[in-house]
Amino acid sequence: LVRIKMAHLRKITKDNPDALEASVAQALADLEVSVGDLRAELAPLKIMSAREVDVGGNKKAVVVMVPYIQLQQFRKIQAKLVSELENKFSGKHFVFVANRRVIKKAGKKTTVKRQKRPYSRTVTAVHTAVLDDIVYPVEI
Repeated sequence: LVRIKMAHLRKITKDNPDALEASVAQALADLEVSVGDLRAELAPLKIMSAREVDVGGNKKAVVVMVPYIQLQQFRKIQAKLVSELENKFSGKHFVFVANRRVIKKAGKKTTVKRQKRPYSRTVTAVHTAVLDDIVYPVEI
């Protein structure tokens, strides 16, 4: 029974999920069961982690990290999913952000010939993409 409840939680590190991550994973599992029009789209989706941040005043937001490969699938149902999650967790906003990787710049002392670093792995590109994820329904 615990395995079914944690079906939506996939963490990179092997430590145990904290209480917020477990509650978000449980809410996603509950939504998959209760909301019929989200069932097919929500079934294959997983989250990597969830973090709560202060956004000014006494407002809180939950940043949910999702695998990059599943970001487009999350965006298809994001409006409905965010409204359902905000109803379950009253007073908190939800943001879905893809997990991206930054590759450091090749140093001058590195004499090993490597492949050229893709632009999508630079700090600038990753930060721009994270900002785009945060304000998703609107384009900057």
